[in-house]
Amino acid sequence: TDLHIDETLLAEASVAALIRFDSADRDAGGRFTGVFKALKTSVVDKLQQELVALQATAALLEQQRESIGLQQMQVSALFEKVLLELHREVDLQAEQQSLRAAAQLYRHTRRVWVPRVLPVSTASLTAMEFIPGVHPEQGRDYRGGARRVAQLIFEAIICMPLFSTAERALFHADPHGGNILIVEQDTFPHLQIGLIDWSLTVYLSRSQRTQIMQM
Repeated sequence: TDLHIDETLLAEASVAALIRFDSADRDAGGRFTGVFKALKTSVVDKLQQELVALQATAALLEQQRESIGLQQMQVSALFEKVLLELHREVDLQAEQQSLRAAAQLYRHTRRVWVPRVLPVSTASLTAMEFIPGVHPEQGRDYRGGARRVAQLIFEAIICMPLFSTAERALFHADPHGGNILIVEQDTFPHLQIGLIDWSLTVYLSRSQRTQIMQM
C-alpha cells in the first residue's frame, strides 16, 4: 500500500491524537491527504477512574446540598449528563456516526466542509479526509474580511441546523475556535467553514428549536 504517515502529530487533545497521512488516490490519479484520529493509550482505563470519582462526588453533594446551598440544583441529573458526555468523548464510532449525520445536514452547501469518514475506520481509530484550513484566531486577512468569516460561522453552526426542515436537527456541541477551520482555495471562489471534532453533539427536535426561537 502506498501510504505515508507523518512522524509528528498534527494535533493533540485530552483523549486523542491526530496524525496526518498521504496515500495514492486511485480514482483521481493523484494523492489523497487524510487524518487518523486515535485514542491515547490507557485513556479508557483512566476515564473509568475519573467516572468513579465523579459518581462519588455527585453522591456527596446530593447528601449535603441543603447545607451548602444547592437546594434547587438537580445534582444527580447534572452529573449524569456530565458522565454521559465523558463517555462520548472516547466513543469514536459514535463520532463517526455524527460525522456522517453532519455531512447530510450540510450536503446542500459547499460553504460548510465536514470531513468525510473513510471505510477503514474502526472502534479505536477514525480515518477521515484532511481539511486544509486555519483556525479563526490565527489572524489572517480573509477573503471578505473578518465580518464575513463571523457571519459564515454563525450561519453554519447556528442558523443551518436551527432552521432545518428535519424533525430532529444535529448541532455541534463543542464549537470553540479549535474545532473551526477557515478554508480558502483557488479552485473555489468563496470562503469555506470546516467543522471538525464531532465527538460532542446534540439533536434538537423541531419543537425545541421553535421554543428557542420564541425565547
